[in-house]
This record gives sequence, C-alpha cells and structure tokens, in this order.
Amino acid sequence: MANNAVGVVYNRLHHFLTESPWSDRQVNECRLQVMNQCRQTQIPRGFSLIVDDSGHRK
Repeated sequence: MANNAVGVVYNRLHHFLTESPWSDRQVNECRLQVMNQCRQTQIPRGFSLIVDDSGHRK
C-alpha cells in the first residue's frame, strides 16, 4: 500500500497503523453508523465483502 501512495514512507505508515491510540473497533462502529445514515451507503442485509488480492501485482 505504501509503495502505491505518493510521498508515503513505509515506516511512517506502519507506525500509523500499528501504534494508533484509538480503538479500531470504535472507529469501525462509527464508520458503520455514518454509512447507515444515508440510503446510498447503507449496507444491505446478507451483504458479504470478499477481499481477493490474487489479481494484484506483487
């Protein structure tokens, strides 16, 4: 991810993701609340997100 972002140094990105002072669970719950406030971004019942990086160039 850092390699594809302009001006991002890997160590800084790693530190940001691993040493963040906030709770990832709380951030995710807040994100879901915001998404569910708008009809266009509501997550439908039975929704599944499948992440597959097999097509991503390594």
